[in-house]
Amino acid sequence: MESLTFVKSLASSIRTLETNLTLAETKARAARAEQELEAVKRSLSQLEATVMARDAKISELTYELGGQILRAENAEKTLEEVRAREAKKLWNSNFVGFNVGCEFAFC
Repeated sequence: MESLTFVKSLASSIRTLETNLTLAETKARAARAEQELEAVKRSLSQLEATVMARDAKISELTYELGGQILRAENAEKTLEEVRAREAKKLWNSNFVGFNVGCEFAFC
């Protein structure tokens, strides 16, 4: 009877040890997972910072490009206005020359 009690006690102790070992393994895996999670969080923070910096640069370049486009449009408009004035001057000078020529030629 004592040997049966001893075997039962030993079996119980083995189950307890197995449970404790499983628990210890689980805690070790959880600790590793926690460390990996922290590493992932750090990487994510770095990526977020990189993305924010790139977004800021894109915004800056977009603003600069918009200014350049506006200046180009204004320059094109000014060039068209200058060409129109020059064409009008040329037309007027040809018309005046035509009138003077007609007066001398008795048109």
